[in-house]
Amino acid sequence: MKPVIRLAFALACAVVPAAGAEEIAVAQYGATTSAMPWAVALAKGFFKDAGVDVTAVRASAGGSADIRNMIAGNLVYAESAPGAVITAVQNGAEVKIVSENVHTNANDMWLVMPDSPVKSFADLKGKRLAFTTPQSTSELLDHLLVAKAGLQNSDVKYVSAGPFAAELTALQTGGADVASLAEPLYTMNKGKYRVLAWARDTVDPFPATIGVVPSEVARTRPEAVRAILVARRRAVEFMIANRQESAEIIAKVYKLPPDVVKEVIDRLIDNPSTGNVAYWGFGDFRAEGMDKLMEGLKLINALDSNIPWRSLVDQSFLPPDLKRPL
Repeated sequence: MKPVIRLAFALACAVVPAAGAEEIAVAQYGATTSAMPWAVALAKGFFKDAGVDVTAVRASAGGSADIRNMIAGNLVYAESAPGAVITAVQNGAEVKIVSENVHTNANDMWLVMPDSPVKSFADLKGKRLAFTTPQSTSELLDHLLVAKAGLQNSDVKYVSAGPFAAELTALQTGGADVASLAEPLYTMNKGKYRVLAWARDTVDPFPATIGVVPSEVARTRPEAVRAILVARRRAVEFMIANRQESAEIIAKVYKLPPDVVKEVIDRLIDNPSTGNVAYWGFGDFRAEGMDKLMEGLKLINALDSNIPWRSLVDQSFLPPDLKRPL
């Protein structure tokens, strides 16, 4: 890496402890199910109860934008896809992974048109599988689906279609035979398509989002990091115990009907992934899931070296009951 890039990251990561109100960065806040607990934590005052004054969640489009938002904005914490964090580390970012927030991709599924001849995995041979963008989770899931079907990559055609809406257009217009989708878009459109398979039942679980902080924050503001993790855990616990109220809170932020959000919450809580792994975690790490993800990132050329992810993890901010051997 060029020295000037390393210097830029070093300067950006030199976060000065802030007093008063805080913001955090969260991938796809207001759009994806992974980010829903943060809306509950804000509305219920769980941050202040835990001792940190988080007043806003800064949404991003995902990917490296989450890490850029955290570093450039001197934010104390970000939730991002693991692949984006690994890429940032490869580019010189000095960060620590402090929580595993979403353990699985149970919100993802593969769709076909209602009259499609694709009825089972055996029918995938020779078909066109759409995903969003190269090196995305949807591309990885497509590859894992093909492997699950006992096929080779050469047995299918992968189609990079763009955002989920573009995937659905490709499916409707004959540009693809199978399309991936995620909640809450499925529940909003479920009458138009047939589910071929759910990721929760098809692939071994691997994390969808993790929590990360600048290394300087980890050293100088441990109490703020711990408080954020406590607040998010309380939010997930609240969602499990109070689904209707949680749906009404989230619906306001996501601008969705509460009944749609309630259906999504019920589906994700009541249908864990293979191995009885929950979708929303409390912050604890699943080493086997992270290992599977690293293997998957290599599969789609999203990881160009063996990053020792364990060396990036700092579990000191988690309560004792959530600390796991890695």
